[in-house]
This record gives sequence, C-alpha cells and structure tokens, in this order.
Amino acid sequence: MAFSDSSYGLFQGQLFIQERAFNGAPLGGFEFIGDTDMFTIDPKQKFEDIKESQSGLGLTAAHIPTETDVSVKLRTLDIKIANWIRATWGGSAGTVASATSVTETVVLYNGLMTPLAHPGVSNVVVSGAVLDTDYTLDAVNGSITVLAASSAIPEGTPLTTTVTYDHAAYNGKVEAFTTGQRYYTLRLQGRNTAQGNQPVIVTCHQAALDMAKAFSLIERKHQQFELDGMLLQDTTKPLPQAATDLSQFFTIVKS
Repeated sequence: MAFSDSSYGLFQGQLFIQERAFNGAPLGGFEFIGDTDMFTIDPKQKFEDIKESQSGLGLTAAHIPTETDVSVKLRTLDIKIANWIRATWGGSAGTVASATSVTETVVLYNGLMTPLAHPGVSNVVVSGAVLDTDYTLDAVNGSITVLAASSAIPEGTPLTTTVTYDHAAYNGKVEAFTTGQRYYTLRLQGRNTAQGNQPVIVTCHQAALDMAKAFSLIERKHQQFELDGMLLQDTTKPLPQAATDLSQFFTIVKS
C-alpha cells in the first residue's frame, strides 16, 4: 500500500526494548515490552539570547542554543516479570520449577500468620501441629495461620518447627534495587491510524530509564509501569560530519 507523506498523525504500535552496554554493544535481542499506552520523546533546550544595542529597541539579535536534553517517557500495562525488573532496577532468577518434599524451618505464633518460601503448596506437613486443630493453610499463597485455640502453639510460646510440602511451578520472584542503572535501545514499530495504519518506526538509540514512579498494589485503577528517562548521546554512532545514520539520539522512518 502506498502512503502519502502529508497526513494527520495519530499513533499506536508495539514498543520493543533491548538492553545494551553504555556506549557499547547490545546485550541481547529486542523484547516486546507489552501493551503500552504512552511513549513520548520530549526535547528541551536552553538558549543564550543576545540583544542588540543600536536600534534603541533592544531587539533579539541572536538566539544561541547552549543546552539540549532529550527525555523519554513510556507507560506499559503489562506486569510481566521483565517489566518489574526494569521498574525496580531489580533482578530475578527466573521461573521457579515445581518441587516435591521441600523442607524449611519456620517459627509459628499463636493467632498469627507465617509465610512459606513458595506459593502454590500441597501435601503440607507441619511437625508438631495438626491442620484445622492447630493451624489453617492458605495453599494458594503459601502461608500458615495458627489458631488461637491451638494447644500445641499456645499464646506466648512460639513453636520453632519444620514444614515439608510440595509446590507448583510459578513465574518467579523479583528482588528490587539489586542493580544499578541500565541502558536500553527502544524501537517503536508504530502505525499511523490517521492514514490507514501507515508504518512509522521510531528508534531511540540509548536510553537510561529511571525507576517507576509508583506501584499501584492496592488501588481502584489498573497497575501501570510509568518510566521516565533520558536519551543519551550514543557515541558508537559517528558524528554527523562522517555519518550516514546522522542521529546519535533517535530516528524516525515513515513508509
């Protein structure tokens, strides 16, 4: 399909992200970040204005750029593990496989809940206590709550014991604030819905993303990861005098 260059613009599309070394090589391929309802590039410049002193009007004779910042912002709605890692500057060991006969030591308190190391548990055996007599089990979340009427774990006498159980596979655990700043290339494979889904591709060569502003864990609205950052000069690309790909910041391709 042929597209006119001149048209209105209203954009949607898929946003991909690739981790990279700072001013260095990619560290992997491009991953689809998930449904994203905002992606903006926001250049800001500062200028030194020079006023002439001859006309009696003090007219602006020069408007000289002295600083340029290019910020980027995205908001993704997908709560995949990879997005939690980016949003928290965290890390994860990945998917956890199912296991049988896991044993761990816990301390149980009368009337209170004690979490296990894994969710999705089954075949739970608590040494020295009886299900529904001394404790109840939340198998989905992997937690034990001691009953107030328990004679095995009375008030004021915690019980240190072992629990053996099986658990199902699950998506994994994210440890927040375990890494420093990371660097990414962002690629929007967009579509201009104002002109028959005309392909518009935007590539941000080197972005440093900040942590997410907030995590809506109990809210009336859906969770979203809103990430701000800066586009940094990509020195792996030659300066404009010698370049075929002139921009060290971002490029736009229209079909």
